[in-house]
Amino acid sequence: MLTIEFSIWIATSAFVILVIAVIVTLRSLVVRMNTLTATATDMKQDISRLSLECSILIQSTDETVKAISSSVQAAQGIVQATKQISQTIEHTAAMVDEVTGKISHRALKYVEQEKAERQVEDAIQWAELAVSAWQLWQGVRKKQLDNSAARD
Repeated sequence: MLTIEFSIWIATSAFVILVIAVIVTLRSLVVRMNTLTATATDMKQDISRLSLECSILIQSTDETVKAISSSVQAAQGIVQATKQISQTIEHTAAMVDEVTGKISHRALKYVEQEKAERQVEDAIQWAELAVSAWQLWQGVRKKQLDNSAARD
């Protein structure tokens, strides 16, 4: 009989432990569910706040886009004027380039002509120097021949 009572006590104790474990687990789940509910409520509030901020941002962006659109339309006249100025500047630059090319060509011709004239002048000066050197050499040679004839 003792073994039956002992078995009943063990079964009862096991059941009590099982019930306590189930209660602790359920209590832990309730605490977690409360935490999850609080977190979900916080997230809902954050989403509502972000939604309101996004709505305000979208309205602000819409107003900005409208302002930019009107500015772009106003700037189209400036763009057209700038294009015309650019074309005028390109035309002027082309004309200046053409004139510069002609001036450069004429200056080059002038420099070449001056160079040729300078070369002729240099050649004449060298020729005069050579003639002077030849005359000097002839004079020195004549003196040497006279001196050597006078000694003989």
